[in-house]
Amino acid sequence: MRYNTFVLSDSIDYAANTTKTVDLPKHGYITQIDCVLQAKITASNTVSANTDALQRLVSSARVTAAGDTYFNVSDGRLWWYWTYFRHRGAITLDSLPSAGSTATVRTVFEIHLGYYPSVPFDPTVVIPTVRLSNPQLEIKWGSASSLGTGYTVDTSDTKMYIKVHELVLEGNETEEAIWPDGLLVPRVESSTESLTATHTNLGLRHDVPVKLVLHNSLIMVEDSSGDRTDTDVTGFGVILVPERETTLDYDEHWYDARIANRKRTEVPSDVAGIYLLEWPLISGDEAGFDLSDRAVGDVQIGISNGTTGGKVHFLHIGYMREAR
Repeated sequence: MRYNTFVLSDSIDYAANTTKTVDLPKHGYITQIDCVLQAKITASNTVSANTDALQRLVSSARVTAAGDTYFNVSDGRLWWYWTYFRHRGAITLDSLPSAGSTATVRTVFEIHLGYYPSVPFDPTVVIPTVRLSNPQLEIKWGSASSLGTGYTVDTSDTKMYIKVHELVLEGNETEEAIWPDGLLVPRVESSTESLTATHTNLGLRHDVPVKLVLHNSLIMVEDSSGDRTDTDVTGFGVILVPERETTLDYDEHWYDARIANRKRTEVPSDVAGIYLLEWPLISGDEAGFDLSDRAVGDVQIGISNGTTGGKVHFLHIGYMREAR
């Protein structure tokens, strides 16, 4: 088997509030895509930066092929923090230029599909683009206002470079020999619950996706101003509805959850408003929580909140056996 790594000749060039696509290679089985954002930013003499400014410059992203969606994230912050937690915070993130200056700043958004994020050629979960039609990566850009006030984005020198890692079969190698149990393909999707009323006892319920194995879910809480917050949500828990059981119960204990989360994920500092829910903690199986035979509503994340006007965003990362 050959291990290929290369940067696509076509970058995804910035255009404010516009969706751009790039074709993905059809040589083999994609295991990881590194999306390196390079932005040339000019700051006026008076600026005010948004929290997570550079992450907000990416509005959404999708990976599609043959009519299926393998990766779908509705907020660049969700994507970036998933990358951040999986790599224990070891992610480059440049600061925006100071008032009255211009700088080129960079960060990376990663799509790693398998169990082991430190292994670029991890074969556990792949996209078999070698036999799929029209594989594409789609990026929707934000705008200068995504960064804050007083910033200008240089459209001629702001883009995303795409580096692909893939496995390519050689000689007499066959897919059946490499993956005798069949391929696992990714299913990554995001959704949002609005905090329109207050809730106690995990009263706001979010249905997690089913018909897949769920590996982890990133929860991001934002306030009515759109900034990450630790104060709007007071707690959460996982509810197994048919079993009438609540597990990983952090009702009224959001801060305790964050403390435990940081210790477990080993990130270098606290991150307000973010929790990485690792489903092996629920199932006891390092592969994740098998929801293949579950119906919508069988497994829920319950939320308690004492403040309204904000939102709770979810990024669910899972996989499923490829249907052929």
